[in-house]
Amino acid sequence: MTKARRRSYGVKGAPYAFLLPATVLFALFFALPIGYALWLSLHKVQVSGLGLGAGARKEVWAGLDNYTDALTDSELLGGALRVVGYGAIVIPVMLGLALLFALMLDTDRVRLAPFTRLAIFLPYAIPGVVAALLWGFLYLPDVSPFYFILDKLGMPQPDLLDGGPLYIALSNIAVWGGTGFNMIVIYTSLRAIPAEVYEAAKLDGATPLQVALR
Repeated sequence: MTKARRRSYGVKGAPYAFLLPATVLFALFFALPIGYALWLSLHKVQVSGLGLGAGARKEVWAGLDNYTDALTDSELLGGALRVVGYGAIVIPVMLGLALLFALMLDTDRVRLAPFTRLAIFLPYAIPGVVAALLWGFLYLPDVSPFYFILDKLGMPQPDLLDGGPLYIALSNIAVWGGTGFNMIVIYTSLRAIPAEVYEAAKLDGATPLQVALR
Protein backbone atom coordinates (compact mmCIF):
# COMPACT_ATOMS: atom_id res chain seq x y z
CA MET A 1 0.00 0.00 0.00
CA THR A 2 1.45 3.34 -1.01
CA LYS A 3 1.91 6.22 1.39
CA ALA A 4 -0.70 8.31 -0.45
CA ARG A 5 -3.29 5.54 -0.15
CA ARG A 6 -2.55 5.06 3.56
CA ARG A 7 -2.95 8.79 4.07
CA SER A 8 -6.26 8.70 2.18
CA TYR A 9 -7.55 5.89 4.41
CA GLY A 10 -6.39 7.81 7.49
CA VAL A 11 -8.26 10.94 6.43
CA LYS A 12 -11.43 8.98 5.67
CA GLY A 13 -11.25 7.13 8.97
CA ALA A 14 -10.63 10.23 11.10
CA PRO A 15 -14.35 11.09 11.57
CA TYR A 16 -15.10 7.54 12.74
CA ALA A 17 -12.19 7.70 15.20
CA PHE A 18 -13.60 10.91 16.69
CA LEU A 19 -17.09 9.39 16.87
CA LEU A 20 -15.92 6.14 18.49
CA PRO A 21 -15.66 7.38 22.13
CA ALA A 22 -19.11 9.01 21.98
CA THR A 23 -20.57 5.91 20.33
CA VAL A 24 -19.12 3.60 22.98
CA LEU A 25 -20.37 5.80 25.82
CA PHE A 26 -23.81 6.06 24.19
CA ALA A 27 -24.01 2.28 23.84
CA LEU A 28 -22.83 1.55 27.40
CA PHE A 29 -24.78 4.17 29.32
CA PHE A 30 -27.87 4.77 27.16
CA ALA A 31 -28.67 2.07 24.61
CA LEU A 32 -27.60 -0.90 26.76
CA PRO A 33 -29.64 0.13 29.85
CA ILE A 34 -32.71 0.72 27.66
CA GLY A 35 -32.30 -2.71 26.06
CA TYR A 36 -31.87 -4.33 29.48
CA ALA A 37 -34.98 -2.55 30.78
CA LEU A 38 -36.98 -3.84 27.80
CA TRP A 39 -35.69 -7.36 28.45
CA LEU A 40 -36.73 -7.11 32.11
CA SER A 41 -40.18 -5.84 31.12
CA LEU A 42 -40.81 -9.11 29.28
CA HIS A 43 -40.05 -11.21 32.36
CA LYS A 44 -41.45 -11.60 35.85
CA VAL A 45 -40.30 -13.18 39.11
CA GLN A 46 -42.11 -16.37 40.06
CA VAL A 47 -42.13 -17.19 43.76
CA SER A 48 -42.51 -20.76 45.00
CA GLY A 49 -43.77 -21.53 48.50
CA LEU A 50 -42.80 -18.90 51.03
CA GLY A 51 -40.13 -17.46 48.77
CA LEU A 52 -37.32 -18.67 51.03
CA GLY A 53 -34.34 -20.77 50.14
CA ALA A 54 -32.42 -21.43 46.96
CA GLY A 55 -34.53 -21.64 43.84
CA ALA A 56 -37.64 -20.23 45.53
CA ARG A 57 -37.52 -17.19 43.26
CA LYS A 58 -36.86 -17.49 39.57
CA GLU A 59 -37.28 -15.26 36.58
CA VAL A 60 -39.74 -16.54 33.96
CA TRP A 61 -40.97 -15.29 30.61
CA ALA A 62 -44.01 -13.01 30.91
CA GLY A 63 -44.39 -11.78 27.34
CA LEU A 64 -46.67 -8.76 27.16
CA ASP A 65 -48.44 -9.49 30.45
CA ASN A 66 -46.64 -6.67 32.27
CA TYR A 67 -47.67 -4.17 29.59
CA THR A 68 -51.26 -5.43 29.70
CA ASP A 69 -51.41 -5.03 33.47
CA ALA A 70 -49.96 -1.52 33.26
CA LEU A 71 -52.27 -0.32 30.49
CA THR A 72 -55.38 -1.69 32.19
CA ASP A 73 -54.47 -0.21 35.59
CA SER A 74 -57.06 2.34 36.70
CA GLU A 75 -54.30 4.59 38.09
CA LEU A 76 -52.48 4.89 34.76
CA LEU A 77 -54.60 7.75 33.42
CA GLY A 78 -54.50 9.64 36.70
CA GLY A 79 -50.72 9.28 36.90
CA ALA A 80 -50.30 10.44 33.31
CA LEU A 81 -52.46 13.49 33.95
CA ARG A 82 -50.42 14.36 37.04
CA VAL A 83 -47.21 14.19 35.01
CA VAL A 84 -48.75 16.39 32.29
CA GLY A 85 -49.91 18.91 34.89
CA TYR A 86 -46.46 18.98 36.46
CA GLY A 87 -44.84 19.54 33.07
CA ALA A 88 -47.36 22.25 32.17
CA ILE A 89 -46.20 24.20 35.22
CA VAL A 90 -42.46 23.52 35.13
CA ILE A 91 -41.57 23.84 31.44
CA PRO A 92 -43.13 27.26 30.65
CA VAL A 93 -42.03 28.83 33.94
CA MET A 94 -38.49 27.45 33.84
CA LEU A 95 -37.81 28.28 30.19
CA GLY A 96 -39.53 31.66 30.52
CA LEU A 97 -37.37 32.66 33.48
CA ALA A 98 -34.25 31.30 31.77
CA LEU A 99 -34.97 33.38 28.67
CA LEU A 100 -35.70 36.48 30.76
CA PHE A 101 -32.47 36.16 32.76
CA ALA A 102 -30.42 35.48 29.61
CA LEU A 103 -31.79 38.57 27.87
CA MET A 104 -31.17 40.70 30.95
CA LEU A 105 -27.58 39.47 31.29
CA ASP A 106 -26.95 40.04 27.59
CA THR A 107 -27.58 43.78 27.84
CA ASP A 108 -24.65 46.18 28.00
CA ARG A 109 -25.98 47.99 31.08
CA VAL A 110 -26.05 45.00 33.43
CA ARG A 111 -23.81 45.20 36.50
CA LEU A 112 -21.95 42.35 38.20
CA ALA A 113 -22.79 40.03 35.29
CA PRO A 114 -20.29 37.25 36.25
CA PHE A 115 -21.59 37.12 39.84
CA THR A 116 -25.20 37.18 38.68
CA ARG A 117 -24.63 34.36 36.19
CA LEU A 118 -22.99 32.26 38.89
CA ALA A 119 -25.75 32.99 41.40
CA ILE A 120 -28.47 31.92 38.92
CA PHE A 121 -26.55 28.82 37.81
CA LEU A 122 -25.50 27.72 41.31
CA PRO A 123 -28.73 25.82 42.22
CA TYR A 124 -28.14 23.49 39.25
CA ALA A 125 -24.69 22.59 40.61
CA ILE A 126 -25.96 21.72 44.11
CA PRO A 127 -26.07 17.93 44.69
CA GLY A 128 -29.52 16.39 44.81
CA VAL A 129 -29.11 15.16 48.39
CA VAL A 130 -28.26 18.66 49.60
CA ALA A 131 -31.17 20.16 47.65
CA ALA A 132 -33.58 17.57 49.11
CA LEU A 133 -32.45 18.41 52.66
CA LEU A 134 -32.72 22.13 51.96
CA TRP A 135 -36.25 22.03 50.58
CA GLY A 136 -37.33 19.46 53.16
CA PHE A 137 -36.24 21.92 55.83
CA LEU A 138 -38.21 24.72 54.15
CA TYR A 139 -41.36 22.66 53.50
CA LEU A 140 -41.76 20.69 56.75
CA PRO A 141 -44.09 22.63 59.10
CA ASP A 142 -42.20 21.65 62.26
CA VAL A 143 -38.85 23.12 61.17
CA SER A 144 -39.64 25.58 58.37
CA PRO A 145 -38.91 29.25 59.19
CA PHE A 146 -41.74 30.29 56.84
CA TYR A 147 -44.32 28.35 58.84
CA PHE A 148 -42.93 29.95 62.01
CA ILE A 149 -43.34 33.43 60.53
CA LEU A 150 -46.88 32.66 59.30
CA ASP A 151 -47.79 31.33 62.74
CA LYS A 152 -46.49 34.49 64.46
CA LEU A 153 -48.45 36.66 62.02
CA GLY A 154 -51.62 34.63 62.60
CA MET A 155 -51.86 33.68 58.93
CA PRO A 156 -52.99 30.28 57.57
CA GLN A 157 -50.26 27.69 57.06
CA PRO A 158 -50.79 25.75 53.81
CA ASP A 159 -49.80 22.09 53.65
CA LEU A 160 -47.38 22.03 50.71
CA LEU A 161 -46.87 18.27 50.88
CA ASP A 162 -50.45 17.16 50.23
CA GLY A 163 -53.10 17.76 47.59
CA GLY A 164 -52.95 20.53 45.03
CA PRO A 165 -50.17 22.57 46.69
CA LEU A 166 -47.86 19.58 46.22
CA TYR A 167 -47.68 20.39 42.49
CA ILE A 168 -46.53 23.92 43.29
CA ALA A 169 -43.98 22.67 45.82
CA LEU A 170 -42.43 20.13 43.47
CA SER A 171 -42.55 22.50 40.50
CA ASN A 172 -40.79 25.15 42.54
CA ILE A 173 -37.90 22.76 43.26
CA ALA A 174 -37.57 21.85 39.57
CA VAL A 175 -37.67 25.49 38.46
CA TRP A 176 -35.15 26.48 41.12
CA GLY A 177 -32.75 23.74 40.03
CA GLY A 178 -33.13 23.91 36.25
CA THR A 179 -33.49 27.58 35.40
CA GLY A 180 -29.75 28.30 35.74
CA PHE A 181 -28.70 25.58 33.31
CA ASN A 182 -31.18 26.67 30.64
CA MET A 183 -30.21 30.31 31.21
CA ILE A 184 -26.55 29.48 30.49
CA VAL A 185 -27.52 27.65 27.29
CA ILE A 186 -29.65 30.54 26.02
CA TYR A 187 -27.14 33.16 27.16
CA THR A 188 -24.30 31.35 25.37
CA SER A 189 -26.36 31.25 22.19
CA LEU A 190 -27.04 34.97 22.44
CA ARG A 191 -23.36 35.75 22.95
CA ALA A 192 -22.50 33.67 19.89
CA ILE A 193 -24.45 36.05 17.64
CA PRO A 194 -21.93 38.34 15.90
CA ALA A 195 -21.92 41.97 16.99
CA GLU A 196 -22.49 43.04 13.37
CA VAL A 197 -25.87 41.34 13.43
CA TYR A 198 -26.86 43.29 16.54
CA GLU A 199 -25.72 46.56 14.99
CA ALA A 200 -27.72 45.89 11.85
CA ALA A 201 -30.74 44.90 13.91
CA LYS A 202 -30.55 48.09 15.97
CA LEU A 203 -30.85 50.10 12.79
CA ASP A 204 -34.04 48.17 12.02
CA GLY A 205 -35.34 48.69 15.55
CA ALA A 206 -35.25 44.96 16.43
CA THR A 207 -34.86 43.70 20.00
CA PRO A 208 -32.21 41.12 21.06
CA LEU A 209 -34.92 38.49 21.27
CA GLN A 210 -36.04 39.18 17.72
CA VAL A 211 -32.44 38.94 16.57
CA ALA A 212 -32.02 35.57 18.31
CA LEU A 213 -35.18 34.20 16.71
CA ARG A 214 -34.19 35.19 13.19
